[in-house]
Amino acid sequence: MSKKRKHQHHRRRHDHREPQRVSGESAPFAGPSTRLRRALESDHLLVQSLRRRADALGGVTALEDLDDSLLPAESFDWSTVRDTDREVAEDVLRRLDAVATELPDEYTTVLRRLLAIACQASEATLRRRSSPERIAAALAWIALKGNQDLGGSRRFVTSADLLWWRFGVTSCSALAPSTR
Repeated sequence: MSKKRKHQHHRRRHDHREPQRVSGESAPFAGPSTRLRRALESDHLLVQSLRRRADALGGVTALEDLDDSLLPAESFDWSTVRDTDREVAEDVLRRLDAVATELPDEYTTVLRRLLAIACQASEATLRRRSSPERIAAALAWIALKGNQDLGGSRRFVTSADLLWWRFGVTSCSALAPSTR
């Protein structure tokens, strides 16, 4: 990189000028909501990925409404369970609730919501060959991994192997050789 380009690059990286006011705003700076919406107007590849993720999560408004408050404790929504799946759902729920006692309180709600979604997804979701233990372990893995609370010494569960052990199932990678 030439000296001139290096100097321009350095100046851009350390440019501390105040951001320009967004037209129609009374405050001198755009709020987080406005900045997010303006950023999502770009055709940049990373922005396209962010837009797809925002759509998958319910849209930009849903992202704007996120906060750091804990989820309230909720009972399981049995209206999502078909009569034919009730026995398996009860077994999965019992296993999830037992593990949730070892996690922060809001995980009880998260795990119950995931089970409700799984029950609604398809008639075959709970009737496949998977055992209730494996279904519960998979839902717990989704919740912990999705919240970045799986793995590492400062997480609630330090490894997926520990999670599988807690539910009494073997890992998928350990099953792979036995199916060949």
